[in-house]
Amino acid sequence: MFRPAIPALLALSLAGAAQAEEAGTLTLDLGGESHSFTLWADQSDWSGSESYASVNIYARPDGEATRAAYGILTLGFELAGGNTNAPEASLTRLDGDTRVKLYSQGDADEGGLTITADSSSVSGDELTVSGSFSGDMGISENYGRDIDLSDAVAFTGTFDVVLGPVQ
Repeated sequence: MFRPAIPALLALSLAGAAQAEEAGTLTLDLGGESHSFTLWADQSDWSGSESYASVNIYARPDGEATRAAYGILTLGFELAGGNTNAPEASLTRLDGDTRVKLYSQGDADEGGLTITADSSSVSGDELTVSGSFSGDMGISENYGRDIDLSDAVAFTGTFDVVLGPVQ
């Protein structure tokens, strides 16, 4: 009666063990203040190989003050030969009861976002990557397709994460 449950329990325990390795932190310096974020492992992932990777990082705010001011921070980029391409970032800013979504991308008219990978390695199916990012963020009404930089917010930050593969 319990034998069919054993493989299922084993699979669940192995999935949990694999996910336990995913972790990381991000810092965001914005408006003269530094804020910490923790990797949201269930939403973050990577795909590809050691020579080319597509990276998606989602992070939740740490600390009461940061949670009161910001929501989710995201970074996305391609990593090839230690160089990054197609950088994207978004940040939810909380203005009272209003959520304002800020975006930045690589082109100058989209915020001039740069993401630098200082180190990266693949071990098994996990990618470890650390680096820094900077640019300007602006409001977008269409999920970053058009970014209004008329009231841009300058930002810099760092990241150090271990990501699991796309599932």
